[in-house]
Amino acid sequence: MEIINQPPPNFSEVKQYFDVEKYKPVFCYGNKIYNPYKHDIPVDIQIHEEVHSKQQAEYSSPEIWWTKYLLDQDFRKSQELEAYHTQYLWLKERIPEKGYSEALDEMATHLSSLYNLGLNFYQAKTAIRKYNER
Repeated sequence: MEIINQPPPNFSEVKQYFDVEKYKPVFCYGNKIYNPYKHDIPVDIQIHEEVHSKQQAEYSSPEIWWTKYLLDQDFRKSQELEAYHTQYLWLKERIPEKGYSEALDEMATHLSSLYNLGLNFYQAKTAIRKYNER
């Protein structure tokens, strides 16, 4: 995926729903990763964003996906859990347990805070690990 060091096209809408200044995330919009804060993007986060790119393609356009994502908390939760679980499995296959365990904690912190999903840290951590066990 191409990385663009600028805000995504829908940045003003996203900022209405999330505290992006606190977390400084990257954003998938179509087949591009928008990186308005210009930080290095590790491969596992690129993997996470590739999941969102595929999800958006299933909705025929990023605009439709983003509208549903911003307005529908359950949809947002399902999309993020799939992306975080894929990221977690990618790391688990490649790095020692201590590393992917620490990464899981970081993912759970983000999932339980940035996305306004009503999950605490432990619920988020369990949901990421057990995503495919539902």
